[in-house]
Amino acid sequence: MIQTDVGLTYASTTLMSVVDLGYVRSGGTGTWAIIRGLSFDLAAKRMFGMEKCPDSHVGYGEVEFTVDKPGLYQPRNYLFQFGPLLRVCDHEANAKFVALLTHKSVLVGKQTAASKDPRVRRCREAENRGYEDLVLYLTFNGLAVHTTTFGSTADNSYCSLQRSLANPLIIPYRELEAFMIPGPLTDELLRQR
Repeated sequence: MIQTDVGLTYASTTLMSVVDLGYVRSGGTGTWAIIRGLSFDLAAKRMFGMEKCPDSHVGYGEVEFTVDKPGLYQPRNYLFQFGPLLRVCDHEANAKFVALLTHKSVLVGKQTAASKDPRVRRCREAENRGYEDLVLYLTFNGLAVHTTTFGSTADNSYCSLQRSLANPLIIPYRELEAFMIPGPLTDELLRQR
């Protein structure tokens, strides 16, 4: 594995979060991206990330094959729970979450319009960003929503394997309050900036 970025992004006495970005070369010129956000509930001695919703048997980004028509499957499941902190487990909540990401992406695009950083210029366009395959991790400024897929005008590997002002999007915890699961860990994050 060739690591392109690694970082401790949040640490307290109760929570810790890291990001790990890299790739593995495969046969020929291909590569497999490794994009991980790992968070730890230190008191519960539990690691978490994007998990399936409590009432679901299909995980985030997975497909469910149909029984009545072999070989066919339902659309990918993009509903998720982020450990004990965040729940986006119905289609209305998911639509609101994606709208928040889209809004934040447009703001970041405007804020970074004059940037000379080639990663920012190449990866900031909202229309290039896919909101399906995401990686989440904590930061002191908010939830990092790291996009792993971009459209045809931006190179997926180039935009997803290094952190920049354009990726991840940082969503302040207060803006996520409608999705947050009540509890002491959520209270800790809501006290951040």
